[in-house]
Amino acid sequence: MTALLAPKSIALVGVSDRADSYGHALDRMVTQGGYAGRIMRVNPRLAAQSDGRITATLADLPERPEHVVLSLATARVEAAVDEALTAGVRALTIFSECPDAFMRQRIGDRVRAAGAALCGPNSMGVHNIALGLRVTPFPVPLDLKPGGIGLIAQSGSILGALMNNDRRLRFSQAVSTGSETVTTAADYLRWMVDRPETRTVGLFLETVRDPEGFIAAMEAAAVRDIPVVILKIGRSALGARMAISHTGALVGDDDVFRALVRRLGGRMAG
Repeated sequence: MTALLAPKSIALVGVSDRADSYGHALDRMVTQGGYAGRIMRVNPRLAAQSDGRITATLADLPERPEHVVLSLATARVEAAVDEALTAGVRALTIFSECPDAFMRQRIGDRVRAAGAALCGPNSMGVHNIALGLRVTPFPVPLDLKPGGIGLIAQSGSILGALMNNDRRLRFSQAVSTGSETVTTAADYLRWMVDRPETRTVGLFLETVRDPEGFIAAMEAAAVRDIPVVILKIGRSALGARMAISHTGALVGDDDVFRALVRRLGGRMAG
């Protein structure tokens, strides 16, 4: 998880020289955010003309990056994941939607077998404000001041809205979890709870994919006296259908979720 959220080095696969592309926007966000770690770039089309700044493959990089970010068309994602895992990469972020469930399962099986972390697919990225790290092609203010709020959102638009619209909210880390094919909200919560800068964590949840892990993370937060604020959607039939169409989340029975919150000693607003 540290390689995913606080890496010492990062490789951007699919950087681009086209100003209107995700690959170009990703490179700008990572470069201009203030991140002090090593940034490496991969694009076979641009490698020959880049004077060594861009390599053709991950294998050509001068060192193994901790975190590989894939800004690629869906058809190219699976092969890129295999290349990254073969290189021994410990964390990946995938922006592509990857709507084929069988494809996501294959990717997930490979990533889990390698013991790596995966944000996405269908993620809008991860932010570590304390490190100046912006792993996203989507616009977010680059001058946000770090604070003690961890944010975990199963909706990229909610994450973007909160980060763009109220400077009083000072985040430490913020994550758009995407489809949570491998790494789930429970994993992000547990990692944030263990960070010394975390004072509170907010979650926007459609579903809990790892109930046991989620309970363990919430119990760890309680031990450390870290408040966890959860906005849970999908209580109505319409809300559940919207969540399924958004990330494929199978929204659980709201009564079950309320029982979980009561077990953990918390309160849930009606």
